[in-house]
Amino acid sequence: MCLHELDAQLIESLPQLGGQVGALYPEKQVWDVAGMPGATGHDLIAKLEEQMAVSPIDQFLGETVEDVIKEDDGTFTIKSAKRVSRSRAVIIALGNGAFTPRKLALEGAAEIEGKQLSYFVNHKADYADKRVAILGGGDSAIDIALMLEPVAKEVHLVHRRDQFRGLEHTVTQLKQSSVQLDTPFLPRALTVEDDETVTLDLKKMRSDDEAQLNVDKIVVNYGFTSNNAALNQWSLT
Repeated sequence: MCLHELDAQLIESLPQLGGQVGALYPEKQVWDVAGMPGATGHDLIAKLEEQMAVSPIDQFLGETVEDVIKEDDGTFTIKSAKRVSRSRAVIIALGNGAFTPRKLALEGAAEIEGKQLSYFVNHKADYADKRVAILGGGDSAIDIALMLEPVAKEVHLVHRRDQFRGLEHTVTQLKQSSVQLDTPFLPRALTVEDDETVTLDLKKMRSDDEAQLNVDKIVVNYGFTSNNAALNQWSLT
């Protein structure tokens, strides 16, 4: 924008730039961005911010747009809870909208969220020398398992199917790794022990077999739901 000497502003509801990559996958390696093979999400966002600094624009972080109104003169009024601004043009880059992780629907899970239980990995160091259970069977769950394997004491991947929904190359890496595959099992209950470890009660699919798994940390990766319903409330629609 500023290369054309235009006044521009960037409004972001999250407290930092980076969207889903920065908020959910800062430690995950990214392999589908040309010229940056194996960069982490954090590294990718840092490079994008470095590029933005060449022609800086005003950034308003932690600010959610509540309404965008097209005026009779063709300009736009942009309203948030913090301020009102005017613009000749608006670029909406919401993706799929706000995203939230699919939660682990077990009694007691909410109480240990942010402690023994997480929905994404911000810092690998938090899992050093820990016994970790990752719940899920898609690409992201496999990536997290492989990412934590070198630093964790042991890594378990709990999935309700014997087959994984990841890329073939990644699944091959998983099977050649030291990650312990607990399949086809579904978590049925959890118990926080006196030593603050967590015991997962597992039920084998299509069977009466049961198992228990005691770990220090749980990472749930059942995917995310997105919602851009707020956009439908704007005066533009």
